[in-house]
Amino acid sequence: MKKRQVFLCAAALTFAIAGVLSSGCGKNENGSKVNADIVNGGFEQGVGDITGWSTTGSAFSRYGVVNSDKVNGVEVGKAGNNFFSGYDAGNPQFTGTLTSETFTLGGTGKIGFLLGAGKDGEKCYVEFFEEGKDAAILKVSNTEFSDPYITDQLIRNVADLSAYVGKNIYIRATDNDKGEAEDYAYLNLDDFVVYQTEAEVTAAEKERADKLDSLGAPEFSETETDTTIKNGDFEDGLNNWLLLEGTAFGPAAISDSDLLFWGNRSFNAQGEKFLNSYMAAESATGAIRSTKFTLAGDGIISLLLGGSPQSSIYVAVCDGNTDEELFTVSPAEHFVDPELSENMLRKYIDASDYIGKVLYIKIVDGANASPFGAVTVDDIRVSMTEEETLALMQEDYIWAQGLGSDGVASATQEYYSLYDYPYDLPVFRFTSYARNRAIKTNPSVDLTAYLDGVSASYGSVPADSFAYSVVKVSDGTTEYTENFESFDLSKPGMYTVTYKASYEQLEEEATFIVEVTDAYHLSNGGFETGNLESWTYTEGTGNGQISGANAVISDTIWWGERLPYNQGGNYHFDGWKANATESYGYTLKSSTFTLGGSGWISFKMGGNAACVKVYKADGTQVAEYANTAFADVSFPNINEGCRLATMTTFAADLSDYLGEELYIELCDKESASGWAVAFFDDIVTYYETAPDISALSDEVEFYYKPADGVQETEPTKYDIPWVEAINIYTV
Repeated sequence: MKKRQVFLCAAALTFAIAGVLSSGCGKNENGSKVNADIVNGGFEQGVGDITGWSTTGSAFSRYGVVNSDKVNGVEVGKAGNNFFSGYDAGNPQFTGTLTSETFTLGGTGKIGFLLGAGKDGEKCYVEFFEEGKDAAILKVSNTEFSDPYITDQLIRNVADLSAYVGKNIYIRATDNDKGEAEDYAYLNLDDFVVYQTEAEVTAAEKERADKLDSLGAPEFSETETDTTIKNGDFEDGLNNWLLLEGTAFGPAAISDSDLLFWGNRSFNAQGEKFLNSYMAAESATGAIRSTKFTLAGDGIISLLLGGSPQSSIYVAVCDGNTDEELFTVSPAEHFVDPELSENMLRKYIDASDYIGKVLYIKIVDGANASPFGAVTVDDIRVSMTEEETLALMQEDYIWAQGLGSDGVASATQEYYSLYDYPYDLPVFRFTSYARNRAIKTNPSVDLTAYLDGVSASYGSVPADSFAYSVVKVSDGTTEYTENFESFDLSKPGMYTVTYKASYEQLEEEATFIVEVTDAYHLSNGGFETGNLESWTYTEGTGNGQISGANAVISDTIWWGERLPYNQGGNYHFDGWKANATESYGYTLKSSTFTLGGSGWISFKMGGNAACVKVYKADGTQVAEYANTAFADVSFPNINEGCRLATMTTFAADLSDYLGEELYIELCDKESASGWAVAFFDDIVTYYETAPDISALSDEVEFYYKPADGVQETEPTKYDIPWVEAINIYTV
């Protein structure tokens, strides 16, 4: 508890019993301000307020005063509402000092304070000075730092300055570490108490001892080998998990199950806790193992796993005697960004050949960088019987089917439908689906032909026992129930086709989309089929091969700041998902269309490498349009011109080519400059009259962030103006 000392504002710096008492401050012989207590020692004046402290450099900016409970996912154990977080103050490479106002030391002369981070104690420390003296009385660093268990946590320290009672003192925190965040090259500070009684000192020392006892390595007991592992669901934190190496699996690696990633996505955890190495830096690596167990039951092992496309992240079943990795599973086997990434999905391992053997589970995070350089794990079950396994298989499948119909739900459902289970899944299900189509108008289309490749399963029933048929077609206003083998698609629009798989009394339905366009409209110009139907693409240069399977996504926002893509419809082409190597380029070629109407077209572009090219059907180029709206400014404020992955609609006058058959190329230009990525959507090739560009805009929502403040929690609407595309192509 902080205690303010009452002292004399009289001539001499003596503690007299008699005299006129004051509770404020006075002047020392040099005329400087002297306080009875440190000003704002607990940073409780307010968030972003460092009143009472002076700074040099940039390491101790006011942005470090926060009211959060965590730093880097670690519960720090602050005192009061606020504390100083060096991590939040700015770039960890920043250096500088934070100096208190001068105060008269009273009480026992022992100063209490909370200290965290500061891995390199030679560069990050707290010093105490007598006013007017150059040499520090005492220097304190975080001697208890022990990555990964004691890092950002605020540990109570007691600085003994008892020989200086009655002297004018000030405190200075120094950060001379130019390292990175993962080096903990900053200081966390709180609760400087400069007047303490003996009882308060005793309490502070006990607080320190208790906290250190609660931290450090978790308990691990392997006194006997059972048929199960201890704490396989991480409900008891990291207890009974042994750290083998690295720093990825410290205390921060245990997350609450209600935690969301990207602000709105579930990790699909079970119980109240799960393992989440994303809470450490993605560059952190490490490995932990479970207690040993004797494999029993029917030898099935199951777990929930998510996290990364990198094969260096995995879970292994290991021989308890030789440490040999017998089986491995990795989230890279199913990873799809963004649909299946950090969210965990069920894996099964058939280890029946090792029944009766002593084994253990090892979790490895071997990825020292992005993308997705971390792992999520939960609900590890060993020694499962066939009955238990079948029940769990069915439970997960039914859960997935009830998720809804968005991109994440659909991908999850497909995963559980297509997974190679250790036993036949006792559920009637599709094992492959009809893909969405984009075609030109046609009065007679055999929709049943689009079911080619569709398959279903039910336990061990032979594949040829199932029948497949089209059930109905809807154009949004009218529903059709016949003539599916010669269906009239002469009217442009979006058609939803419902089809079914049948076996005896069992039926399962699914749908696919057919987008129908006339000669003047580009097929799948808005990527509303959810794929690259009607587009062909080059392999790209160097390592720039495009990934067509993952390139079309439904996400409307990107990054933690929730910036808008300005997507039209349900999908857009996303360069991040198409190609992770930004310095290389590729092209997407459309089908042909006849330029009609006014001869104007429009398209959306985002990214610094995006450009649109137009060709005659014979391959003669006629136009090229660059993304002139790209701007790496005022992040993340769209209203102040920020245009990164956020797309802008361009309108282009091609009226010189009316009546010509044309096609379009969407290009990611080879570039080594920043933001060398491309995003596209809404390629519209027919306008009856020329669009009035000055009157057109796209409404988006973004979350405003002041230059010196915290990003707002409520969205702001903004209209992104259309831009006239400038043809830069020259023969």
